[in-house]
Amino acid sequence: MLFKNNASVAAIHWALRLTVTALLVVGFAEPAAAQSYEPARPASATAVAISSPYAWLYNFHSGKCLTVPGAAHAHGVQVRQFSCLNRNNLGWQPVTGFSGSQYFIRSENQRKPNEQCLTVNRRASGAAVVQEPCGKNPANPPVSQRWQFIRASDRHNYGWDLIQSVWSGFCVSITNSSKSNNAEVRQSTCYRTKGTLHTNGWFIFVAPGTKLPCPCAGPRGPQTFGTGIRMKR
Repeated sequence: MLFKNNASVAAIHWALRLTVTALLVVGFAEPAAAQSYEPARPASATAVAISSPYAWLYNFHSGKCLTVPGAAHAHGVQVRQFSCLNRNNLGWQPVTGFSGSQYFIRSENQRKPNEQCLTVNRRASGAAVVQEPCGKNPANPPVSQRWQFIRASDRHNYGWDLIQSVWSGFCVSITNSSKSNNAEVRQSTCYRTKGTLHTNGWFIFVAPGTKLPCPCAGPRGPQTFGTGIRMKR
């Protein structure tokens, strides 16, 4: 579905997507035990649930979600993956309005005027994906915070996308294809060749509590590469 650069239409489409994914929820509870513990939160921070329109940013390969570790507020904190909990440091929102095909992705961990966005700190492969203050002009965000979605697969009846940096041309991925909590998130080559599956770079935005059948290795097979999921504000 092509994106129309209209804020009102985008808002409706984004709300509808979260509504649809929410229907898949069969009950939500935090895991009784995780592989490791999330770093401690600042003394001033308390666990706050994710609120709409923010959503999980869920990885196909690991079955885990991107998080700002420890709900840290410092600039430059590297994003990691963690068990998908209903906490606002795991809440993300893709936002457009400045381009029909590019987005910035803001974290719910901090709200305006201190909100921070998903950022790549260098153009090189292997560069860390971090949080940095969102650009002051939403109509013209920094190029290091601009992303585009490229459809990678429709496995398990969900649309999985690569998240490609407009600045570097590389894609968000989980370091070493790890399935462990606290694994680092970095940028690496966007594998778009049919028959070559690197599913540690496949992501989807879903409503908190959505039950997906992952971690997923997925049988090797045809991939489709199109224009992406076009998440809306």
